[in-house]
Amino acid sequence: MKRIALVDDDADHRRTVSAWLGEEFEVLEFEDGFQAIEGLIRCVPDLVLMEISLPGFDGRDVLAHFRRNAEVGSRPVVAVTGDHAGGSRERFLSLGFDGHLAKPLAEPEALLDLVRELLNAPAAGSGPSMDSCVPAELRRAFVQSLSVPLVELAFAIDGVQVGNEDAQRDARKLAHRLKGTGTSFGFPEMTAAGARVGECEGRLELTVALLELIGTVGRAIVVGHGLSPRTALVVGDDLVHRTGMVRPFEALGLTTIPASTLAEGQQRLAELEPEIVVVDAVLPDGQGRELVELASQEPRRSVIVVSGLTSSESKRVQFAAGADFFVDKPIEPRLLCTIMVRAMVRTNV
Repeated sequence: MKRIALVDDDADHRRTVSAWLGEEFEVLEFEDGFQAIEGLIRCVPDLVLMEISLPGFDGRDVLAHFRRNAEVGSRPVVAVTGDHAGGSRERFLSLGFDGHLAKPLAEPEALLDLVRELLNAPAAGSGPSMDSCVPAELRRAFVQSLSVPLVELAFAIDGVQVGNEDAQRDARKLAHRLKGTGTSFGFPEMTAAGARVGECEGRLELTVALLELIGTVGRAIVVGHGLSPRTALVVGDDLVHRTGMVRPFEALGLTTIPASTLAEGQQRLAELEPEIVVVDAVLPDGQGRELVELASQEPRRSVIVVSGLTSSESKRVQFAAGADFFVDKPIEPRLLCTIMVRAMVRTNV
């Protein structure tokens, strides 16, 4: 079996390409230029797929090092670039690459055709279709991972709005990654929104595009998990606004209802019958555990406890009262978003 080396710092992209190529070729993965410089000489691949924009040594540096090795240096190397990298196919060929592919790689058969051509390898069957090119477990893993960029985009917007250049750069980089993986995993709306972020110049235009991208990421999570709109009662110290989670939760189709005290929480629980309850363990007029016991009487409701008391005994008490999830203080927003998605999935069962 021919051996393909895949050099790319985007884990989602590596998983997708490996799935496309894995039935015909052995695929070895490297996540940065440092790994590739050492690993390509050791593993002796028959062909290399090389992302140009890599941390550390970029793809051109790795290619130069690779070509200097007499044993493996003549093997074909294909440049893989995003729009931000610039340069035409002819330019990359002039640099010593044997082929060029532009991200997002939307068609697995186009990648397979190029690899087969460079290796003089015959086609094995009809190749993967767009419906079957990504295994279901990889698509599920991708959807589960989207809670993290959803929160990171929401926080980046705050920096973009005040002209923070680091925030703008990070947001564009994240949007570029989502543009590529959106196509790979069957979310073209996310790809289009990510591309629009890359085209924006002004602060206002970029903010609007990022808000659109947040919406598409949220919808991808909802569609991927088969979620329905949900209502969450959030009891204690304005947890949603204080942690900056308004935009991510709205993107998930989640309506949040705040309550400041145990008494207010009990009243709103009875009146509104929310599917999810998030409660601080310590409230001004009592213990959150009382609300946990009440809320958990509905078996399909998800109950999340937030607490600065993180000992095993404290958690045991909350779970014994009926809590389904526990979040430590200080709250890490990405973790809270991930748990909220899990809570929404649980209410769908």
